[in-house]
Parts: sequence; C-alpha cells; structure tokens
Amino acid sequence: MRRVSALIDDLSERGMLDRTMVYCAGEFGRTPKINPNAGRDHLGATMAVVLAGGGLSAVTSTASTDAQGHEPGSDRCTAG
Repeated sequence: MRRVSALIDDLSERGMLDRTMVYCAGEFGRTPKINPNAGRDHLGATMAVVLAGGGLSAVTSTASTDAQGHEPGSDRCTAG
C-alpha cells in the first residue's frame, strides 16, 4: 500500500488527483487467520477495494465484515 499511497500523494501534489481515479482491488479477500504454512488462504466472501481521487471526498468505509472477518456484515455491498 505504500506505493499506492505514494501515487495518490504525487497526483495530489501535481494537482491531478481531482481528475484522476485510482482504483486498487484484488479478485478475492484473504482469511484473517494465518494458516499452518504461515500464509493466508483465499476468502471469496469478502474483499477490500480502495478508491481515491476523481472528486471523491474524505476516506469512507462503506461496508464491514462480521467480528471474525469471515463474512460480510449487515451493510454488505455487491457488484450486481
């Protein structure tokens, strides 16, 4: 995320952030627990997307997960 943050800072400093949309996402989420191989498994039920610029205002969270981070919360978002 440091590279994404640096890109957003650079666009802002150059006065280009209001007319540029930065979109950062993956195709699935990751489990909150570390697995026996010291990694994280795929978690298709949840994921994160970061949007910046393009006239968007302050940082906003639009959805959440359950307390364990495994399932979408009551304010779930869908692509469809």
